[in-house]
Amino acid sequence: MFADAEIGYSNSFQAVEYFGAVAVWYLLLTGIWSVIQASIERRLSASDRMDELSFRERLVAAWAPAGAFVRR
Repeated sequence: MFADAEIGYSNSFQAVEYFGAVAVWYLLLTGIWSVIQASIERRLSASDRMDELSFRERLVAAWAPAGAFVRR
């Protein structure tokens, strides 16, 4: 990608546009890959956690006090 941007830059002298596009594309790809990797790691560590609550369950439990939704 960087080599293609360098070729385009050498033809038009628009460095910001070419290298900015490469930077955005790189950030997009690394962001997608980090989400995929986190998902894979979370699934692989499920056996290590055994019966522990998931992150979402812990978050809900922390923000919803016990008995707040209980009818009296």
